[in-house]
Amino acid sequence: MRKLSILFALLITMSFTSAILIDSGNGQFVFSERVSTTLLANPGTGGATNTFVGTIDDLGASSIHIVRIGIGGDSAQASGDNRFRVQGGGLDFTFTAGQSATAADFDLGFTPQLNGQAHGFVYQEVDLVANAGEDLTVSWNFHNDNDGFFTQDTDVLGNFFNDSDASSSSRVWIQFEVLGGAVPEPSSMISLALGICSMLFVSRLRK
Repeated sequence: MRKLSILFALLITMSFTSAILIDSGNGQFVFSERVSTTLLANPGTGGATNTFVGTIDDLGASSIHIVRIGIGGDSAQASGDNRFRVQGGGLDFTFTAGQSATAADFDLGFTPQLNGQAHGFVYQEVDLVANAGEDLTVSWNFHNDNDGFFTQDTDVLGNFFNDSDASSSSRVWIQFEVLGGAVPEPSSMISLALGICSMLFVSRLRK
């Protein structure tokens, strides 16, 4: 059996966010963050959001090799788009999913409907390497047409996500490996106005 450690960094309950960094074994990590229209001043209005999601930092002399990107939740064939942007370490790219033809470097298609409002992930494999020792910043920079969907799915690496408490939410998902051996650390959304955050460490055993 191997131990899967999940770091829930800065869980801000009132804004429905929970940034996590998952060590999925075999040198593969997942950075994921849930975003919801509750974060926006005008949630019913589509367009640019320019919302900071999180960073992967403290890599020292190592570099991040992104191998797969994904989006879950309210980015379906009749909802969305939601678009995310990754910047840093010489990288600057966007990816989107949903019904609209939103301009992006990668169009992942639509999230699959699994059960009622629950939707799964849609993915695309990539081969993107950041400069050594530089952080990556993830932002949510466009959304449109929410239909009350959320992510409730097991990803391709066996990690289960349940965002049923946050309708009209989407989840950014980034699979990467670290070149150089340092252990990555996530830095999540910070909201001084809400002032409600906690650090939770969750471990589960996997066969």
